[in-house]
Amino acid sequence: MERKTALITGGSGYLGVHLAKELNQRGWRVISLDLKPHTKCFNVAYRGDVRDKDILTQIFKSYKIDTVFHLAGRIEVGESFKEPTVFYDHNLAGTCNLLHMMATHGVKNIVYSSSAAVYKQQDEILRKIVRLLITLRMVIRNMLQNVQYGIPV
Repeated sequence: MERKTALITGGSGYLGVHLAKELNQRGWRVISLDLKPHTKCFNVAYRGDVRDKDILTQIFKSYKIDTVFHLAGRIEVGESFKEPTVFYDHNLAGTCNLLHMMATHGVKNIVYSSSAAVYKQQDEILRKIVRLLITLRMVIRNMLQNVQYGIPV
């Protein structure tokens, strides 16, 4: 049986590291793409950003990716409120680049995690931030559905 290959974006985060360990135990080849690569539990670790089309092209041309685990994204609460366009650029543009690369290379399996953070809505600022995160998650969920059914985004 051919060894499966997973690409984990945001692989150096808490979820990414634990997912990589589990996939390795199950015999997968695990590739990470992160701004701060963690090399101990990955077969290959790339330092980079999902918005960088060149590094995505390099990864997808070098490996037959079976599944993408998309965990990369900005989750800093304060930054998302202060600079929402930067937040959207990282999360939406990065996801668009990744989906385009997956479609180009025939990769049909993706697991998407929208945020590793949980917030308690105690005041108006936090409520606004949570609404922003929920909106972002819904937009990306719709993008994933559209790509799955061949509907242009």
